[in-house]
Amino acid sequence: ITMKTTFTPIQTLTPFYTGGAISLSYPLLASTLHSSAVLTHLPTNKQITTLPGDDEPLTCLTLSPNARYLVTASRSLSLNIYTLAEGIAESIADGVVEAGVPPGGLPGGLPNSLAGPPRTLKPHSTPSVSLTINPSSTHLATGSASGEIRILNLSAGFATHTFHLSGVITTLRFLNSKNLAAGTDSGVVGIFDLTSNRVVKFEAHASVVRAIGYLGGTVLTASRDRTVAFWTLQGKEVKRVAVLESIEAADFLSDGKFYTAGEGGRLRLWDFKTSEEVAGEKDPGEPVVDVLVQGEGRLVSVRDDQTLLIHDTTTLGLDVVRRVSGSFDAIYDLVFVGPSRLALATSSSSVRIVGLEKGDDLGVLAGHIDVVLSLAVDASGKWLLTGSKDTAIKLWDVETSTCKATFTGHTESVTAVAIPPSDQPKHFLSASSDRTIKKWSLTAQKAIYTRKAHNDEINALAIQPHRFASASKDKTIKLFDFETGEVLALLRGHTRGVWSVAFSPKGTSLPIPGGTVATNLLASSSSDFTLKLWDLRTYECVASLEGHAAAIYKTLWLPPGEASQPTLLATAAADGLVKIWNAATQECVATLDNHTDRVWGLAIQGSDEPTILASGSADASFTLWRDTSSATATEALEATSRRVEEDQELQNQLREGLLREAADLALRLDHPRRLLEIFGRLVEGGREGEIRAIVRGLDDGLLVGLLRRVRDWNANGWMGGVAQWVLHAVLVEVGAERLVRLKGGKELWDGLAAYTKRYVDAAKKREEEGEVLRWVLGQMGGVEGVI
Repeated sequence: ITMKTTFTPIQTLTPFYTGGAISLSYPLLASTLHSSAVLTHLPTNKQITTLPGDDEPLTCLTLSPNARYLVTASRSLSLNIYTLAEGIAESIADGVVEAGVPPGGLPGGLPNSLAGPPRTLKPHSTPSVSLTINPSSTHLATGSASGEIRILNLSAGFATHTFHLSGVITTLRFLNSKNLAAGTDSGVVGIFDLTSNRVVKFEAHASVVRAIGYLGGTVLTASRDRTVAFWTLQGKEVKRVAVLESIEAADFLSDGKFYTAGEGGRLRLWDFKTSEEVAGEKDPGEPVVDVLVQGEGRLVSVRDDQTLLIHDTTTLGLDVVRRVSGSFDAIYDLVFVGPSRLALATSSSSVRIVGLEKGDDLGVLAGHIDVVLSLAVDASGKWLLTGSKDTAIKLWDVETSTCKATFTGHTESVTAVAIPPSDQPKHFLSASSDRTIKKWSLTAQKAIYTRKAHNDEINALAIQPHRFASASKDKTIKLFDFETGEVLALLRGHTRGVWSVAFSPKGTSLPIPGGTVATNLLASSSSDFTLKLWDLRTYECVASLEGHAAAIYKTLWLPPGEASQPTLLATAAADGLVKIWNAATQECVATLDNHTDRVWGLAIQGSDEPTILASGSADASFTLWRDTSSATATEALEATSRRVEEDQELQNQLREGLLREAADLALRLDHPRRLLEIFGRLVEGGREGEIRAIVRGLDDGLLVGLLRRVRDWNANGWMGGVAQWVLHAVLVEVGAERLVRLKGGKELWDGLAAYTKRYVDAAKKREEEGEVLRWVLGQMGGVEGVI
């Protein structure tokens, strides 16, 4: 068996929240992703399904308390009510249903997370901007931009009540089984009695009402006027608490405390009786746009940067026990920092340390004041270097997420950093848009030398113990002595800017023209769509590999395997693809396609077996790929062995006359000649019952396979008789209803019908000719009698 190179995606982390409405009915989270809604299993961070919108932004969404309904509304005036499949959360948790996989089986190819297509309504003449569902999950309240409020029956969709307030409805809350409260952008609050249709309206705040809560007969309202107020159901003010920040979220907890959060970036707990703050985050973070209740002792604060922080409300500091990013934005660079973590440089000034198991943020490295462009990690995975548009380089302790040193000296963006492959490095390199390369002392925290290296921006660095390479937009690659910074060689050959360079690992052995073997090579990739290999003894290009349809941003060598295995490289490009190359044959041996935009980042996880690749894209996602070549080869070998055994079994069954068993095996092995032989023997022996028994036991897949063979036989005159016998058995045993549901059934029947009609017409013609012949013979008999 020839070893086939295969890589399988084992995990993909994609955005699920880009700001806007968000709702939690634990363990299900519904969130806004541009104009779509995403349903996520929060404990595992697995995306269950994405429900495409109508290209208009979503204005609001909500999950029912029993997690059976998801309701979304958009600026198009449409309101969609989705019924979720019963037990979907439990199925994902137990691994019964794989998240994100739409296996079909529902109308319109809907994913298996839905019980059917949505019910679409247009309840208002202006967009719905607020939604809430009552505790029993039977009714939905929707508030519009024009002040209209409607209550709808969730299962049937009809309206049961209509109310009005002046202004935009900014928040809604079912207080109990008979009361609904609403707040507006003008600070007015209305409490509606659903049994008598009476309304209590009052001026609650001087600004937008952002939240309404309820506990034991007391109504809570919170506003951007920096106050939280408390009311009776009759609209009488009980008291008011000044919280000194614009509030976006507030509510009671079951123990009588209440929480607030907003522009100050701190989640806080208050004692209702004393009106004093009793717990809160120590340091302010990003502004809070919403707070979700996960369960007893857990609150989720939703931040302005689309990060979800899960807090332990039993601690004084409301400790963050988990951090999840809703979106990473474009990923510019990534590196493995240890066996189960990735560092991501996105279009922000912070670097995220992400756990690979669930995609949680394990740390955030905040300190730069502009976008981080480049990353490098030491061999231990403990120390991380970051280069930024702010012209600075920072050294981080990954374990503690703390900055240990800042290096300044470049005058423009730091586009590349590189650190020697050592557990205790003493120096590192940096390159910049200012066209210089600097060597730095980690201990002295200063530059040892600065070299004007290129005539245009420098895109990449690669380092070996005694030399390093640089790649530039000026189309060249340069090699330098690491100790002195002196130029060793200039490599020309690319016709456009060079994006990446990588030294071959120890143990590389590559046959090159001239009958020699190169053991020390440099790979480079460029905007000219090529990957080039350079022999570092002669500084000549020994191979130019083509296959990408756009600029190649990143290249790296895969760890060398056994002597019999090929030398492989991986590339990432602007065409959204990752490709694996055989350096010896100069062929692309695998294309990894799981991104929808350019792939900027590519990293490899140490030298562990099997190899794990990580790719990061401008589509704000990263994918982990496992090298499954060895497993694929083993499976192929086992499949070949099984095939040989089954072929022998088929021959034995034919020899022994076990035609029913042989037919089933021939179908599974896809042996059309043997299958025709089997059915031909059955037709010849008049064994219609056995033909029907074979057909009766076939599943849909094998039945489609048989019909394809029958269609082919039907088109051939000498096989047509056998085809018609089998087709007759199919029609009798399977029935029209099942046949109609078969995948590709219509095309099959169109092909079968055309030739079957020919056989019927031919049979009719033969029958007519037979009648004429019998008449002629009869006449001849009469003449003979007369003679």
